[in-house]
Amino acid sequence: MLFLSGAAQATPCTITIAAKVTPSDACETGSGNQDFKNDPMTVNTDEMFGFDDWVFAQRDDDADGTDTTDIDIGFLISGDVVSGSWDIDSDFWSTYSNLMLVFKGGNTNYVGYLITEGAITGTYSSPLVKNSDQFYDISHISAYVRGPSISIPEPGTLGLLGLGLLGLAIRRRNKA
Repeated sequence: MLFLSGAAQATPCTITIAAKVTPSDACETGSGNQDFKNDPMTVNTDEMFGFDDWVFAQRDDDADGTDTTDIDIGFLISGDVVSGSWDIDSDFWSTYSNLMLVFKGGNTNYVGYLITEGAITGTYSSPLVKNSDQFYDISHISAYVRGPSISIPEPGTLGLLGLGLLGLAIRRRNKA
């Protein structure tokens, strides 16, 4: 008998869970109950939101301020293990193209939210379902980032580059 296995894959959240973090464009539930610093990181193995190149930035273990930092994005939680607000540096989007907040707690799979581009503050309430109307407390919230923002050159810059290349071509032709 032949068994085929593929990479773990995140699944879309239910409507109830999707509304627990704002502003966000999407919500996915990971395949395991840990997201943090595995090798390779579970969020990349799960290809959260279709990406496998997430980089860990910061983590808050108990909603009292950031506890672990690899990349300082000014990630700050104000609130408690049930609900509150989150903030990042105002210049975050000039450096990074995506932000994902991951919530973990209880004996549940982690839940990730793709934060809306441009947002630097938002709210959260526990997305970790215990049963139909109860939620686990959050044990930690982690922030992951993706790649630098791609800057599009201005038309003037492209024109100047074109003129420079044209000048080099003419100079080379005149030498021949």
